[in-house]
Amino acid sequence: MTNIEAMAQHVTDLCKAFNIVAEVRPDMKPEQASSGHLLGTVPYVKIPPVVDDTSYAVALHEIGHMLAPLGSFRHTEITQKFLQRHPAELARLKRLRLDEEYAAWEWAKHHALDWTTGMEQVYRYAIGTYESGISYPGRDA
Repeated sequence: MTNIEAMAQHVTDLCKAFNIVAEVRPDMKPEQASSGHLLGTVPYVKIPPVVDDTSYAVALHEIGHMLAPLGSFRHTEITQKFLQRHPAELARLKRLRLDEEYAAWEWAKHHALDWTTGMEQVYRYAIGTYESGISYPGRDA
């Protein structure tokens, strides 16, 4: 089994072990990957196929949103209702989203078969897109 085949199998095995529905879309760009809950309860990820280390990192990251303790908490009904009544809390929501991103990436790093330079570059780029314009004490390195 090649390294890429092992990475692809790892993603499949994780989804199976944690009952995550995985929709692998050959036409999808890595930046279009997403995760959520079908019917409000069934965890799912929508990912491109694992064809290299960077697509593997993206897949692990989306799985991390489902499995990391802080990977997906801002979408709760309570949070949505609160924001509807308090739109000034948008900055707080952005910080919560950044917390989710950090949690999902840390999960991905911890559970990867290997963490390559390419995967680290994808992580840094992705986090940078969320950090832009957000003042976040304690996360500036």
